Amino acid sequence: MKRILRLLLALIVICLAAGVWNAYEISYKDPAVTRYEVDCGLDGPVRIVQLSDLHDAEFGEGNAELIAEVRALEPDLICMTGDMLNADSADFEIPVELVRALADTAPVCYSWGNHELDLPDSARAELLAALEEAGAVVLDRSWVDLTLGGQAVRVGGLYDYAFSPVKEPEKSAWLAGETAAFLTAFQDTEAATVLLAHRPDSFIFGNAGALWDIDLVLSGHLHGGQVRLPLIGGLYAPDQGWFPAYAEGMHELGSVRMIISRGLGTTAESLPRWNNPPEIVLVELQ
Repeated sequence: MKRILRLLLALIVICLAAGVWNAYEISYKDPAVTRYEVDCGLDGPVRIVQLSDLHDAEFGEGNAELIAEVRALEPDLICMTGDMLNADSADFEIPVELVRALADTAPVCYSWGNHELDLPDSARAELLAALEEAGAVVLDRSWVDLTLGGQAVRVGGLYDYAFSPVKEPEKSAWLAGETAAFLTAFQDTEAATVLLAHRPDSFIFGNAGALWDIDLVLSGHLHGGQVRLPLIGGLYAPDQGWFPAYAEGMHELGSVRMIISRGLGTTAESLPRWNNPPEIVLVELQ
């Protein structure tokens, strides 16, 4: 009987270890596609692929698997929402070559994440030039008006907070300066509006969702909480703490709908991704 119990215990330990390892393995291979539909009052659909937080990861040699997956989705627009490299990357080859490979599939719009902004000014200027040469439109408190699938879409990029970071609750939505001027002008259009904002907290806090009239915000940054626990979700996110309410998925924040990508990679200083498959987001604007 003791021998049988030891065998059962050993089997349980092996199964648990295999499950833990499998949850780790799936977090670094085979990106999963998550699909959303967003009603913007368009006359026809517009397909947007969002890639975020690559952190210099590669899926196949030269990201061949990722490129094939994106092309198969037949997007009208590809949006890269920051942290596609690391601030300490030796070069810019991985994100630049990804842009170059996808630029003939659909227009590519790229916005800064914190890792791009942590680069020295000269290095970021070099990255900007390389991305534009590869075919991307880099958006930093700016926008571009596009016609996609016969529909008018305005695409912008913003890293700053969309609210004033003051402590007084009655002033929490107040905002001034260049960011307010940009957002005020950005939303002044009959076109569908899509804003690339790397940090979800730019719109989560400060009642920003009630302040601005934007159809869709695409964010990343949080890596889905990095570790995703069964039945619970993300473990931790900066600015939200443990078990964050906004770590991934689509959320309605006042009049703003936000999609938070779990991203594709991670950084060396973080906990390993666990039970957290890399994510490609596909949005169909309708």
